[in-house]
Parts: sequence; C-alpha cells; structure tokens
Amino acid sequence: MSLRNIVPIGFLLALFFAFTPAHARNEVLSFRIASNGGFQAVVSGESDGPGCNPEFTQPSSVEVTGASITINSPFDYSFCSIPASWHPYEVTAELGVLSGSTYEIIWMQGTWQLHGVLVPSQLLRTPAIPLPTLSLAWLALLGLLLSVLAFSFSRRSMKM
Repeated sequence: MSLRNIVPIGFLLALFFAFTPAHARNEVLSFRIASNGGFQAVVSGESDGPGCNPEFTQPSSVEVTGASITINSPFDYSFCSIPASWHPYEVTAELGVLSGSTYEIIWMQGTWQLHGVLVPSQLLRTPAIPLPTLSLAWLALLGLLLSVLAFSFSRRSMKM
C-alpha cells in the first residue's frame, strides 16, 4: 500500500471521528451534604475524553419550587476529535439549605434528564461507628498478663 492510498483513508477516518459525538455512560444522580451545611446534587459518570459530549455540564440555574427542584445545564455541542479512553467525571449543583421532608429533583440538559428523590433527613443522620471492644474473657486474660508482668518486674527490682 502506497502513501498515496493511505492519505485518503486517514482523512476519511479523521473526518468520521471529528463528527461523531461521544456519549457519557453510567451517569448517576446522587446527593450529599456540602461543607457549608447545604445540600448538593451530583451527576457522576464516565466520559470518553476531553471535549467529548454529551455529558452533563455545570448548571446554569437551580430552581426550587415547593418540593420540586429543577436543575438546568446548558447543552454543549462540542464533538470528539479522536477516540479516547473512558474516565470518570462529576458535576455538582448547589441546592442550598432545604427544610422540607422530600424533594423531587430533575436535572435537565437539552432533552436529557436525570431524576432523583432527595430526603434531607436521610443524609443528616450520622452513621453509627462501631468501636472495637474486648469480651469479658479477653479482658480477664489481659488482666492476668498485666499482673504477671507487674509481679515479674517487682521481683526483679527486689533482687537488685
């Protein structure tokens, strides 16, 4: 194959990849408590490279109406120029301090939507932290070992 045959094929492949939009995958809408005490909505997923879309972008507006919250992100029409490997991405939206019991969240970007339900009281619960403890038998054994150690040191100090 000569260079003369490779150039048109390479040009066609480059043209194909230049106009093929990449799609994010495994996108999930979740919620967390922000450092300021408010709540955040988080879209996370995988993207196939910088400049590739569609993937959710930073929100342009967050509207709270009663128990409904709508998050709008501008649609970015950029395309991938070359195929790239998948990497994780994350976008957050500040929801502020919420006092209601339940909120329905819709994150929109163009025709794409992610839906979720936020129950603030569920996020505010502090999880129980298990503390390691010794059973009574292990405490007795530990006491016996410390007694033997103390006795051996006291006898040793008497001999000197």
